[in-house]
Amino acid sequence: MNLVVLNGSPKGNISVTMQFVEYLGLKIPGASLNILNIAKEIRGIERRPEKLRAVLDAVRRADLLLLAYPVYYMTVPSSYMRFWELAAASDEARAAFAGKRVGVFTTSIHFFDHTSHEYMRAVCDRLEMLYVGGFSAHMQDLTTEGGREKLRGFAARLTASEAGAWHHSRRYRRHGAPAGKMDLGEAGAHLDNTKTSVLVVADASRADSGLPAMIDRFSSNFVQPPRVVWLESLGLVSGCTGCLACAMDLRCVFTEKDGHRRFVDEELTTADIVVFASDIDTCFFTSRWQAFLTRLFFNGHVPLIKGKQMGVLASGPLSDYPHIRSVFDGFMGYSGNHLLDYVSDEAGEPHTVGRELDNLATALLEAKNAAYFPPPRFDAVSAHKLFRDEIFSHLGVVFQHDHQYFCKNGLYDFPTAQLGRRVLNRFLYLLLKTPGLRRRFYTREMVPGMVRPYSKVLERARLGRA
Repeated sequence: MNLVVLNGSPKGNISVTMQFVEYLGLKIPGASLNILNIAKEIRGIERRPEKLRAVLDAVRRADLLLLAYPVYYMTVPSSYMRFWELAAASDEARAAFAGKRVGVFTTSIHFFDHTSHEYMRAVCDRLEMLYVGGFSAHMQDLTTEGGREKLRGFAARLTASEAGAWHHSRRYRRHGAPAGKMDLGEAGAHLDNTKTSVLVVADASRADSGLPAMIDRFSSNFVQPPRVVWLESLGLVSGCTGCLACAMDLRCVFTEKDGHRRFVDEELTTADIVVFASDIDTCFFTSRWQAFLTRLFFNGHVPLIKGKQMGVLASGPLSDYPHIRSVFDGFMGYSGNHLLDYVSDEAGEPHTVGRELDNLATALLEAKNAAYFPPPRFDAVSAHKLFRDEIFSHLGVVFQHDHQYFCKNGLYDFPTAQLGRRVLNRFLYLLLKTPGLRRRFYTREMVPGMVRPYSKVLERARLGRA
């Protein structure tokens, strides 16, 4: 089997992901691995047509493709995302990928690995590849027998798929065309934000992007025009490459080479209201956006953007790709922000789009003035618990800033630390083993007991004491 691996790790062959891939290759009988370091060599692929053609020639000769990469900021490394933008924009590339059987393999600590796989699945469907399955490995799985057993199972699945017996049906069938430019007019400045800083961070990738008009309409609601920063102006030289040098002193190796760190420190973290705006390009925000987001990793797993009222503007088919909402809901929720809403121009009706932009502007300012932050949802709560456990168990050795932050802020909130509750639970557990008490509790006492604490709060509230 000619197994062509499109390696999405910026570190090339010297990466955790490629160690897993090598193991998979050993477990696929007769497999010949051809590893192409896509992410590491993206600059050459982007600038030299012959390099892209060499990749496409390898794709055409492949019996099976394996898209292998580490999960970066809930999707993929920005250099890998850039490759798929190039592929989607090329007739030659689309023809090379169409009909090819493909598997997806990732390594991570399982932090939003599902959104990464959904993004990659959408790309596979857009390029009309035949998706045969995905595998999300924890970074430690190769070192455990249980993990290796699952890897051998995935290898067997890839082997069977090469025979052409089966592949998944397409999940992403709609890849809507952008609405293009439209005249959204102005709302008229009526929102007094003289004491509130509003920042719009944006990136457009299409000449006919509707994003500038959306930003203008949104901004026209405010007495003080929001600050609009286009990511292109930061001169980003790269996304995160996973070198981990920042774990030593919270300083990215690219800090002095572009405007990312200055913008984050001086503008992004100081704004009261922040709006992210992007074209939908190849099933997600632009790769430049992903480069910007991954570079926030200089602060490790400690949130940089927190306590903000936030919104998202998207020019393009936002509803075709639900993982976009999942990414930003999770990203902003874990960081302790309030993401009020998303507005896209996919409806193509200027009046509707304009009204939704006006509503978002009003809601953001009202939430800021009321200092309203809803409680965290599952995505934010589960993200905290995953990071808590991973940092406590092994990541804290390397990411010492993370460990110190979790200690200082009481974020190692393991339930095992609640000694009183554990003793009480043990006593009640034994008590409910008594047949008579057990019957009475489950048939007469359990439901009234569930609402009793809330009834007491309501009684106090009726008296104005709660």
